[in-house]
Amino acid sequence: MKFSTNYSDIKSVTQTQPHESRSGKYKYYSTENILTALYDKGWYVKSATESNSRVADGFQKHHVTLRHADHINKTLSVDELVPELGITNSHNGSSKLLFDLQVYRCFCDNQCVTNYASVSKNSIRHSGNMGETILDAVYSIVEDTPRMMENIQTFKKLTLSPGERYTFGEMALEETMPQIFKDDRYNIPETVKRLLLPERIQDINNDLFSTYNVVQEHILKGAYFLTENKAIRDSIYFHGDEKLGVRRANATKNRAIKAIDRTRNVNRKLWQLMDNFTELVK
Repeated sequence: MKFSTNYSDIKSVTQTQPHESRSGKYKYYSTENILTALYDKGWYVKSATESNSRVADGFQKHHVTLRHADHINKTLSVDELVPELGITNSHNGSSKLLFDLQVYRCFCDNQCVTNYASVSKNSIRHSGNMGETILDAVYSIVEDTPRMMENIQTFKKLTLSPGERYTFGEMALEETMPQIFKDDRYNIPETVKRLLLPERIQDINNDLFSTYNVVQEHILKGAYFLTENKAIRDSIYFHGDEKLGVRRANATKNRAIKAIDRTRNVNRKLWQLMDNFTELVK
């Protein structure tokens, strides 16, 4: 996957025609023209990425993140959240034109940010007339921003018990990594406990929002939380037949998620889980 802060480096973003495999019914949407239209409305490109492609290089699925002028060159405080607009498109039929409202979080004084969530979306098929549909789709997404920020405040105020945090972690794994529940190698209780261990000081809280943040970052970026039953057995040490103690079992690291579709799907599933969880713990 190719990533750049300058979208002119991404051939699929600047592509001026559809792939030759597309029929006459296929509606070509120029990503660059969309970005130009959004620029006129105060949206600036922050980053762009495209999938690897051996067959249709320059036409493949790509994703562009934009930030509004109100937040450009703004110094963020630690833990501050910034709404951004995500656009996914392709010119070879591998994707609809998709718009996502995203949230990015500043997690240190060096202005480092992490993808926090993909909250709401809109999509347009590559058919029919373009007209005002694209900007209408963007505006419908942006209008969700105040509601999203209000929901986040609700999540922050909701304190979870240890049992509720465990349930959230287990449900998150069921949604995003269901294969480990079918694999007898893994010890689910210990895996969930490791998944919930925070890495940042600001995440050492028991509220729903902090719990979500820890889980989301570990699943997306990869972390050492997958614990096998064999590792737990091997952590017990003996002297002869006498059990002397138990070391902390070694855990393996899950693979970081980098694919455009997979990242979007995982973000949306986890956000939806958090949204639904407020009803479960009331």
